[in-house]
Amino acid sequence: MSINTVHSADGQRHPPVYTLGLLLSLYLAQGFPAGFMTQALPAILRQYNVSLGLIGLSGMLLLPWAFKFLWAPVVDGYYSPRVGQSRSWILPTQLGAAALVATLALFDPVRLVEPAVLLPFFGLLLAINLLGATQDVASDGLAVRMLDRSFRHWGNAVQVVGYRTGLIVGGGGLLLMLGTLGWPLVFVCMTGLILLNTLPVWRFKEPVWPHVQATAITQHRPSLWSRFWKILKYSLPSRCPQTVLQLLAGVPKYQTMKKKQTGKKHTFQCHGITTASYQTVGWLVTKKDVCIL
Repeated sequence: MSINTVHSADGQRHPPVYTLGLLLSLYLAQGFPAGFMTQALPAILRQYNVSLGLIGLSGMLLLPWAFKFLWAPVVDGYYSPRVGQSRSWILPTQLGAAALVATLALFDPVRLVEPAVLLPFFGLLLAINLLGATQDVASDGLAVRMLDRSFRHWGNAVQVVGYRTGLIVGGGGLLLMLGTLGWPLVFVCMTGLILLNTLPVWRFKEPVWPHVQATAITQHRPSLWSRFWKILKYSLPSRCPQTVLQLLAGVPKYQTMKKKQTGKKHTFQCHGITTASYQTVGWLVTKKDVCIL
């Protein structure tokens, strides 16, 4: 029986409850801090007399979510085979986010109006967003690998339900509890919720995916300078985004890239980009340009 699907008595296939529950826990975990950042933070900063300009600039803390596609190939290509391709990134990012959320409990909200306190506070929030965006890349890749194509609409439904529920609890729910429990205890509770939703993926035994073409951490990869030199030499003149993704990810099969002369234009045939990287940043390329192995 596949890990992706189960068969019922009537012969129809349905996504297993465990798979959907696992994905739900991942998107809940990333939704709690995001809800605090997008909904609760502006109200808290205004209550403690932080200027409107700084409140507006706090939106810049969400930039990692906009640019996560830049390191998505790295998340897909570098991992520990013993831990698992997705768990290698999900576990440290969720545990790191829990640790940083717990650190927020040490701040005195009354002193957020002081730049010496507000800047480190914003720095922690930026780091939490960076970890959350990276966890989202790994979670999306896991969802794609665990669910058959015909069941990925279930994965999308779980993603929306889990993330939006996390936003509600971490945003409006936090504000409701703040007046009763106080600043430190609220963030201790949020830390506990993140850790609670880390237990399913902690116990999950991720299989070795047969279609994965990425190279593990312990294997040799070209140097960063070598990759960037090839980007400058091949990718930028041709404006071939899928080549950039391959080289940044260190995909071993980039050597099969071939250059063809067509009049005055150069076109490339790129092979070897991994499935999860294509799924994560597939909007940058078209299917006719990429051969997915």
